[in-house]
Order: sequence, then C-alpha cells, then structure tokens
Amino acid sequence: FDCGGTVISDRYVLTAAHCASKGNNVNPAPEIVRFAELDLTVDEDEFDIEIEKITRHPAHRFRSSYHDIALVRLKEHLRFSAVVRPACLWVDVDANPSPVIATGFGQLDVADERGSNTLRKVQLDVQDLSGCNNQFLGTRNFPNGMTDNQLCIGSSRGGKDTCQGDSGGPIQVLANPKWCIYHVLGVTSAGSACGTMKPAVYTKVTSYIDWIEGIVWGSG
Repeated sequence: FDCGGTVISDRYVLTAAHCASKGNNVNPAPEIVRFAELDLTVDEDEFDIEIEKITRHPAHRFRSSYHDIALVRLKEHLRFSAVVRPACLWVDVDANPSPVIATGFGQLDVADERGSNTLRKVQLDVQDLSGCNNQFLGTRNFPNGMTDNQLCIGSSRGGKDTCQGDSGGPIQVLANPKWCIYHVLGVTSAGSACGTMKPAVYTKVTSYIDWIEGIVWGSG
C-alpha cells in the first residue's frame, strides 16, 4: 500500500490528493481500502472494501502539493467495531495543539525500500510555518512557499518523522483519553529526507471543513 487514510464516516476515508494518482501503468489508481490492518505478516481482522470514487479537492494539481486532500467513497457501508471506528475532525481554526501523533506503514528511513510490516506511530511537534518555508520555498511542489492551509510538523530532536508510504495518513490529537477519541488535525502530504531535523508538510484539515462536510454529510 502506497498511502494511508482516516475513516471519518461509514462511507468515506480522508486521504491526500496526490495518493489518487491519474491512473497509469506506472502509478495505477487505488482500487481498495484495507481496514483493521495492524501487521501485514499476520492474517487477523483485516478486510478490504472496493473504492467507488475518489474526489480530490478541486484546487489540487498533481504538479504541486497545495490543497493536497481527497475523499475516498467506499462501494459499501463500513461496519464499525472495536477495531474500526471513525475519527473526529479538528475544527478549531485558532488552535494547533502540540504534540501530535502520526501513524502509518511507511518507510522507517530513507534507505528502506519496502516500508514497515506493522502500523507504527510517532509523536511530533507542530512548528512555525517559517521552518518549512525556508526549506521548500521555490521548489517544484511549493513554488509560492507555504500557505495557511498547511502545517509544518517535525521533531525538535530529530530522528522522528513520517516517510514515503505514510502519505494520506493522519496527524492526530487525542482529545479525550478516557474514551480514546482522536481528532484529525492534518493529512500527511510532503517532505524531504526522512528522520532528519527538517520538518515536513501536512494539509491543515480545518481549512477544508466546509468542503469535507459538504461531500460526506451534505448533498455533494
């Protein structure tokens, strides 16, 4: 699996727009979503549901990393259980809580070619946008630098990061530990060398609440 995602309803998964490739022999469009997967080497509770449609944000372009957010509509309704349940969306536009948690099956370092067999998590810190702006301004993915629709997140001590294969996965905040209620603050989008002192870029969910709600719970 090249990307991750977050269940936000019984019919939709939130992910990154660049994960919804145009569909060709090199980068075929995704066809299924796997749920309840914790260890790729063990057959337990995991199951797949086919994808009916992927809706990228209308402002997203594959040549850049702006508006890197998409919604995956499943062909059938998802049954929630003890191991599969939806996350909430972070809606406070004035607050970016830190630290946060990132999860995924991505590579463990830049030399890793296959990624992790187990779902892993890492605690990271929300940083000032200037940290990513200094790093990415003028690059192909960020010709105009960072925007307020993005988050700059990394580890102040280095060695902790998301990596290739983690794209589309969530940046989470545990808002209610007693009930294990997670809120999705961001979507893993782009970075450079994994596990260095350099932060990475994540799509800020609060900037797209109206768009998400209009499709998932509205008439969209």
